[in-house]
Amino acid sequence: MPLQEVGPEEVGVPYHGDVLPLGCAPSFAPPDTVKVLTAVRDFAPFQEWVWRMEQTDKYLISGFKVQAVDWFGSSIGWVRLQVEAINQQGDVLPTLMLMRGPAISILPVVQCEGADFVLLTAVPRPSVGQALLELPTGLFDEDAVFAGRAADLL
Repeated sequence: MPLQEVGPEEVGVPYHGDVLPLGCAPSFAPPDTVKVLTAVRDFAPFQEWVWRMEQTDKYLISGFKVQAVDWFGSSIGWVRLQVEAINQQGDVLPTLMLMRGPAISILPVVQCEGADFVLLTAVPRPSVGQALLELPTGLFDEDAVFAGRAADLL
């Protein structure tokens, strides 16, 4: 199978012995496109997803389009990605994905006078117009160590 061409505003993603194009959707035009796309390609959740996709023959991937990148300081926090994929029957699959790093949820149990209580946090959720009670959650730092940001949140 011949290698696919990767354009000047794209980066290559190794996949099943080929190199697939990772580019930007028309609505996403970062100032340093290649630098942003390289960061997305090197983003651990993206690399892990590509590796998992290589372990199956159920889907054929032909390219990737980044629609948005949210940064947490100098690190990627979230990537919105459209993947060009078909299944074994040749059907084009809707493949809009939101990628992020590993997350954690904590179940803190407080004992008071012989009774157990679970600590919940009131999290503002503007999308539903109110705060919701939830378990404390957070994303891991890049090194996935609990003692980082997740522990600070608790």
